[in-house]
Amino acid sequence: MKIAHGYEGIALNYFKARPGTPKFAEFMFLNSGVLDLVKKDLGRPIYIAEFGVGSGQQTGFVEAQLEANGVTDYRILAFDKSYSPNPNGRQDQLNLLKDRIGRGELSDRVIPIQCNIDGIPLPIPTGKVDLSYMAFVQPHLIDKEGVMREIARITRQGCPFFLFGATSEDPVAHPYDIFFPSMGAIQKERYPTYKQLTDSFKQSGFKYRGHCRLIRDKGVRIDRALLEQIDPIEDIAINSTLQIIRKEYPEEFQQGVDTIRKIVEQLEETGGYITFDKERTIYWGIKR
Repeated sequence: MKIAHGYEGIALNYFKARPGTPKFAEFMFLNSGVLDLVKKDLGRPIYIAEFGVGSGQQTGFVEAQLEANGVTDYRILAFDKSYSPNPNGRQDQLNLLKDRIGRGELSDRVIPIQCNIDGIPLPIPTGKVDLSYMAFVQPHLIDKEGVMREIARITRQGCPFFLFGATSEDPVAHPYDIFFPSMGAIQKERYPTYKQLTDSFKQSGFKYRGHCRLIRDKGVRIDRALLEQIDPIEDIAINSTLQIIRKEYPEEFQQGVDTIRKIVEQLEETGGYITFDKERTIYWGIKR
């Protein structure tokens, strides 16, 4: 099953549901070698490429790390495929990103680039980029290996690439599994195995350095806000695998939503709550 999924037209909801992970930005900066490049006085900006930027949820934390360490001469090439006028009035990811830059929430050193990176040559010269990364993009790609090769091509020798996400071994026991039985099987098809992922690093031109597991979302409550993310009025699920279940297995999806709704209503009556953590992993390598 080859699945390409996007978040066109739901930027505001997605922005609220997925605020980014500060620890990912911190880990990248500590292992990026950016300060060493600054000390060399290259006479040019530090070039950073973010793939699947969305509305800049992660970008803000990256800029905060750069600012905290006195790095001001940089450009973030911010790629996302969703940027088109939407007839129903809902905003796409890059629209919201540009609005955020205009409001000063992100700096004008962030350069939005509308581009579907899946299986095409990237519009960046070979060896241009000093740091590249993506977060939660891999399951949306069809040509995963081709994307990795292009990222390796544009990354300078000795510079890093960070991938924040998961392998097919990870989604087991996802908190949603008990409500949506087909979720685990779909996740396994969408994610590579750990061996496939590490081989992809090596075959595309990176020396694989290792991985680090982080809590992406801590203390997520099963409450009405979560229910609204899963079953919004506009018939769009924030979680992309749930979107697939909604389309392919509508009865299972509705049963799962109904079960969560009952739990939420019971918790509201008692004043109690249930929380869970979502963990994900940083995989990274250095361009050979």
